[in-house]
Amino acid sequence: MELLRNEFERIEAQEKAENLLVDFRGNLSLVELSSDVSERSRQIEKICQEFDDLALKLFPVELGHFTVKDQKTISSRYKNASFEQKRTLRSMLAVLVLAPDRPENIIVSESSPFYQIFTHSQEISPVINKTKLSIESFNQMREEMFMACPDKQDLLTLETVLSLHDTTKLKTVAAKVESLSGVTSINHDLLLSFMTQNPRLINELVPSLNRLSREQKELAIQVMNLQYNRGQHAQAEASAAHLIFVGQDYADQRLVRMQRQESNADLAGLDGTLGGKYFEEMFQHYKIADLSIDLMRTGDLNIKQAYLFTLQNRAAMMGVEIDLDEWDFETRAGLEKITLLRFACQYQMSTYDEFMLLNHCFAGLAPLNRDALVETFGRSGLDDKVGILFYYSPALMCSIRDLEIEEDKIDGARFGIERGLKLMSRIAKETLRFFEKPEIQAFPLYTLLRTGKLVMLEDVLEIRGVNRDKSGRVIEYVVALTEILKDYSKKLSVSEAGLGEADFTLVD
Repeated sequence: MELLRNEFERIEAQEKAENLLVDFRGNLSLVELSSDVSERSRQIEKICQEFDDLALKLFPVELGHFTVKDQKTISSRYKNASFEQKRTLRSMLAVLVLAPDRPENIIVSESSPFYQIFTHSQEISPVINKTKLSIESFNQMREEMFMACPDKQDLLTLETVLSLHDTTKLKTVAAKVESLSGVTSINHDLLLSFMTQNPRLINELVPSLNRLSREQKELAIQVMNLQYNRGQHAQAEASAAHLIFVGQDYADQRLVRMQRQESNADLAGLDGTLGGKYFEEMFQHYKIADLSIDLMRTGDLNIKQAYLFTLQNRAAMMGVEIDLDEWDFETRAGLEKITLLRFACQYQMSTYDEFMLLNHCFAGLAPLNRDALVETFGRSGLDDKVGILFYYSPALMCSIRDLEIEEDKIDGARFGIERGLKLMSRIAKETLRFFEKPEIQAFPLYTLLRTGKLVMLEDVLEIRGVNRDKSGRVIEYVVALTEILKDYSKKLSVSEAGLGEADFTLVD
C-alpha cells in the first residue's frame, strides 16, 4: 500500500476499502450452502479463498509480512509464519460473519449461512466435552459486534487491527521495531505497542493505519495498547489487579467494546479455521468474564468482587457450590478456594467431574507444594504483595494433561493434572524466590535427561516486564513460561528428588 499523499486520497482509499468489505458481507448473506457435508466444505473453502484474495488486496503490506521468503517467528510458542497468516485471515473473515449490516438483521436462524459457516468446523471436528456453539450465543455475539461496529468505518477499523496485530510475531518485523525502539523481546504485544506509536514504523510496516480517519486510527491504537487482556482474565492467568486496566479511569465504553470484538474475532480464528474452536463452553467462559467487567464499570462491583464474580460463576457453570467474597483474600481457606478455581479456569473446565478431579489432585499435593501455589495464585495484586502473571500457564497445564491422556486414556487426566500442579508449584517457589527472596538457595526445575543438565529458573526465565497502574505502582510481574512449555512438548517424568535435585526429568 503506497503512502497517501493528502486527505482526499485517504478518504478515497478508506471508502473504497469499506465498500469492498461491505459488499463481501452482503454476498455472504446470499450464499446457499449444500446439505451435503463434503460439498459444503468445498463451498466454505471457496468463500475463505475469495476473502483471502480480498484481504491481501486491501492489506498487502500487513499480510505480506507473513509471506516473506524464509520468514520465521520470534518465539517457539508461535507457529510458522504461514499458519499465523491463516489465523489472521480467518479472524478477519469472522468479523464479516459476525457483523450485522443493520439492527433488524442481527438475529439469524440456524439455517443462516452466517451461522452455518461459523460452526461448520465444529460439526466435522467434534471434541470431547465440547458443545457446538448455540444459535442463541451466536446471535448474542452478533448483537455485541453491532454495538461495537455499527457502521462501515468501525468495520474497517477492526479489520485493520486484526490485519497487523500478529505481525510483530515475525522476525523481520520484530527486527525493525527493535532497531528503532532499542527493545529486544519475544513479547509481540510489547513490540506491537512500540510499532503502533511510532509514525515511521507505521508508514513502513503497517501503512493501512494511515487509511483510517484520525479518530478511527486513535481508536485502533488504543485497542492495541490497552493493558487489559481479556483472555488472561477469562482463563485466570492474571491476578485481580489486572482488571484495573479496563476500569472507567483507563478505558471508555467504545474502547472496551472494540477490544472485546477484536478478542472475539481472534478466538474465532484460533486454530486456522473459522470458528472451529469457539464452542459453546468457550463462549460462556468469556461471557462470564465480560459480565464481571460490565458490573465493575457500572460500580456494582469493586475490582476484587468482579474478579471473584468470574471465579464463582465459573464454579456454578461446573455445578459446584462455592461462596466467595473479598475477605477470602485474607484467609487461608479463602485463598485455597481462589487458587483452586483459578486452576479450573486455566484448565478451561466446564463440568463437575473435571472440577472434582482437579480438587482431588490439589488436595493430594504435599503441603509445601500447595503452600507455594496458594501463596502465588491467591494474591490479588491489590494489597501489599505484587501479583504474578504466568504467561502461557494455561497452555502449559493443558499440554501436560493432554500428553498424559494420549498415553493413558483412563488415568492420564489425573496423572497430567498432578504433574502439572507439582511442576507449577516448583515454578511458583522459584519465581517468588527470584523476585522477593533472592538470597534463598535456588533449586532446579527439571533435568534434561540426555545431558543430565539441571534446568534452573534463571535458565528459562523470561520476564516480560511489569504491569503498572496510573500512579506507576507495580501491580503484576509478567513472567512467560515459553521455554518451559517448549520443553514440555516432549515429556517430563516425575521422580522423587533429594536436596538440590530436580523431581522432573525431560525424556527425549
